[in-house]
Amino acid sequence: MSINLGDLKEASICDMGFIPTVNTKYLGILGFPLSKSLSPRLHNVCFRKLGLDYLYLPLEVKDEEALRRIVENMGYYNFVGFNVTVPWKEKVIQFLDELDESASLCGAVNTIAVIDGKRVGYNTDGKGFMMSFREAFGEGVAGKKVLILGAGGSARSISVEMLLNGADLLLIVNRSIEKGEKLVKDLEKLFPGRAKFLPLSDLKMGKGKEFDVVVNTTSVGMYASDRDSLLSKEDFKMGQLVCDIVYDPPVTKMLEYAEKAGAKTLSGRGMLIYQAALAFKIWIGVYPDTQLMFRVFDSHFENLERN
Repeated sequence: MSINLGDLKEASICDMGFIPTVNTKYLGILGFPLSKSLSPRLHNVCFRKLGLDYLYLPLEVKDEEALRRIVENMGYYNFVGFNVTVPWKEKVIQFLDELDESASLCGAVNTIAVIDGKRVGYNTDGKGFMMSFREAFGEGVAGKKVLILGAGGSARSISVEMLLNGADLLLIVNRSIEKGEKLVKDLEKLFPGRAKFLPLSDLKMGKGKEFDVVVNTTSVGMYASDRDSLLSKEDFKMGQLVCDIVYDPPVTKMLEYAEKAGAKTLSGRGMLIYQAALAFKIWIGVYPDTQLMFRVFDSHFENLERN
């Protein structure tokens, strides 16, 4: 089945010739807010290309009780899996039957699949991030000192994956002292002596220059209306590797600062695509066309710029 990419920019599922039936299997993303999520667009395009009777939906979940009801009753409505995003990546674990090693190690879930009748939690964020990192920079993180901004679900998965890949030291910086210290305590159980915590309020200007790699895992800088950055111009240096998992806008204020200082930069574009592709493989059993996903992603932002 061929797809005209020019028709994908504002196309609905029905516009692409797909109408759900009683046999349609459903997938979705659980989080809040979701109004700007690109996940439905990316997954549904791949389902249509493969001719699969699947439909991916955005499901905004505002409270924990609603989360419980949706996850525990997913089988009644032909849902075979979910993605999970802010703020539910850690809290959703209590409603699952099992955790894959990827989710168990980091204590956060971004993907749920029904396997042999059980709700199993996975985490593809960290692996998706590292795939994007290596592709962009042509190297890994072995022996490097890393500054991580944030202590949520994404920070957890990225931190674990970086330490598994040989990062020498991680400094976790977060507003919430309790949450930051909890993440470092969990990391220290797995990787003794390789993770430390610093409250955001104690972060001094220029501290970022001490690190080989800087990663923002928070939502600060997300969307064109937010031009904030947790770090200043003085926190970056020539040759540093600076990553922001925010993908909207494609270049955040933090990445602008880093580029001006001569650092190499990476947005959240690649991580979004690769974590989605890994989740797709868990659900469907085949790896999707990531180049199609990248083209759909790029066409979305090109269309926004024209409008």
